[in-house]
Amino acid sequence: MLSASFMNNATAGTVYKSIRKAPSDAPYVLITDYGAIGDGNIANANVNATAMANALATGKTVKIPYTAAGYHFGANQITVGTGQIIEGESQVLLKSTATTSLFRLTGFDKTSGISNVYIDMTGSGASSTAIRFGTNSSAPVTRVRISKVRFSNCVEAIGDEASTSNYVVDVMIEDCLAWQTRGRQIYSRRSRGFFLIRSTIVDFTQDSASVAWEGIRLEDYAGIELERVDVLGWGGGPRTYNSAIRGIVLNNGAAVWLTRVFSDSVIGDGMYIGNTQFVFSLSLESSLALGHGIILDNISKGVFTNTLINGATGITGAVAGAAGLFVQNCTDNVFTNTYAYNCTGSGIYVTTGCARNSFSNSSVNSNGFGLAILSTAATTKFSGGSMTANTTPVSNTATGTGNVIQDITGYNPVGAAAVTTGGSPWTYTAGASPEILYYSATSGISAVSRGGVSVLPAAVGANIPITTVLAPGESIVITYTGTLNAKKMIH
Repeated sequence: MLSASFMNNATAGTVYKSIRKAPSDAPYVLITDYGAIGDGNIANANVNATAMANALATGKTVKIPYTAAGYHFGANQITVGTGQIIEGESQVLLKSTATTSLFRLTGFDKTSGISNVYIDMTGSGASSTAIRFGTNSSAPVTRVRISKVRFSNCVEAIGDEASTSNYVVDVMIEDCLAWQTRGRQIYSRRSRGFFLIRSTIVDFTQDSASVAWEGIRLEDYAGIELERVDVLGWGGGPRTYNSAIRGIVLNNGAAVWLTRVFSDSVIGDGMYIGNTQFVFSLSLESSLALGHGIILDNISKGVFTNTLINGATGITGAVAGAAGLFVQNCTDNVFTNTYAYNCTGSGIYVTTGCARNSFSNSSVNSNGFGLAILSTAATTKFSGGSMTANTTPVSNTATGTGNVIQDITGYNPVGAAAVTTGGSPWTYTAGASPEILYYSATSGISAVSRGGVSVLPAAVGANIPITTVLAPGESIVITYTGTLNAKKMIH
């Protein structure tokens, strides 16, 4: 409570008495000092909006005392400018039927923010937002803090205005919950650094129908961080796959940090991260998405550690062929400790435009395919880990060169295979896994070279066998007479 205490001599105890007027020398003002009425009645909306505007104009922090019924602001939009701060008591209820937004933040330079309130947007307009960044203003919106806010019945909980020139920067969204949703809950179109979302949940589980919107979308960024962020559920309606629905979307930018980010039970793809460079990801997880678990599209120079995907095999509505980790047009990325289970398609799917991606210690089990390398994917390296109980361990049909699959339990060694030889000098190139090549010629072998260097000390006679160990993608040239016979063991 916003309260003062005094000593009660009769009981020798401390008694707390609620105050409804701030002392004149206090560093804050109460909205009730300016006439606000906390009875939850829309008839007092204009009174409350005026009280808030006048309280903010003092330049002091504005505190909103708790009442069970809360404060109604009707269709009014309240501007929160530079250095202006609103603090509720015990997540006091604020009601709004705005067609634009309840709060419009336009702060620049000095920190502004909203904390410890519960915003209910029941009856608000179809394009409304609870807290909106005023990026259509004359200057960028900077140094905003939003914390301990509970949102319900919002078309959009936190968002911005479309602008081709302005942006938000230095934003912190912490300890917030959005539920009983009516649309995508967090949307930033343009940011330029120090954009943090931490300990925040978008919860679709209490929606009465199946959701038809994303949870969080951040676009056109340069420096964002998500830590302990969850998007979960699909609502109370039928669980039917919808390719347009994604739990979390990060698109078009650079410098991204992801720590313990989780998408659970969405009816489309769990996450999409696209057109981004310099990504540092630690503990990224998608579970029970009806589509792909995590899509990485045009990502470069990223480090992904402890990525876990639990697919939706056996779940009503799961789409056939959904991958756990779907990777396309990605270059120069390192993946360590990737786990993919129960996917209707491939656990890890690497396809068009991928090059110089390295996966180590991947555990990819109980999927359709364990690993698929397709199309033009090249120089993709898988080393260490396991691929067991998959319908097919590996599908490697890529036309790109330099792909490597080695030391994978459940796949390596692959086993013995026949080899079709060609005319002398014959060039043979190992596949994606290490190989041992066994060969001899009916009239003799005069030369064997690797990388243009001769490795045969002296010519050998008819039908004398030679064994050569080849690394993935390594070539050997054999010069012989007669007929060349060869077999190989793939490891």
